[in-house]
Amino acid sequence: MLFVSLRKKVEKAFCLHATIAATTSLIEHSRIAGEHTSIETKAGTIEVTWNQNKEVQVEQNSLSTQENVPTIQDICESLMITEEDLRDDFPIQIGSTSRSKLFIPLKKQRGSTSSEP
Repeated sequence: MLFVSLRKKVEKAFCLHATIAATTSLIEHSRIAGEHTSIETKAGTIEVTWNQNKEVQVEQNSLSTQENVPTIQDICESLMITEEDLRDDFPIQIGSTSRSKLFIPLKKQRGSTSSEP
């Protein structure tokens, strides 16, 4: 089985959903046997296991956080929300198990659906 990117020179270090989908497809088409494999990615070697019901589990790297978080003012301006839309009991942080993501705790869903970044 061959997986080809539709966009040239675009490769992510690791995608959990794609890894689960590809492994499930390989199992269902009898292209992989056993209950364990290791997959080499740009993020490192990823351990994948599955059971007789084809339930796939993928090892993830430990969560790492970064210190250079955008200011509240920049976040609010970018998302067109106010400071009142933000929760104050959780930190705004950048976290990653593979690719960095900015986590912004909002009080209500309204804050994210009304924004127009």
